[in-house]
Amino acid sequence: MVRELIAILRGVAPHEVVAIAEELILAGITKIEVPLNSPKAYESIENLANRFSGEAIIGAG
Repeated sequence: MVRELIAILRGVAPHEVVAIAEELILAGITKIEVPLNSPKAYESIENLANRFSGEAIIGAG
């Protein structure tokens, strides 16, 4: 079941985002945002985009 929610990974470090996103996607949450004021936001976005391309929508806020 896909859920119409956007998960906002505020304050999450790049080494944590993939594991968190995996659980969110398993729960049906496939829209994930990384706020640009998070630690190393661009690195987190890159990690997510590389791992979940085609599985989730990754965005910045």
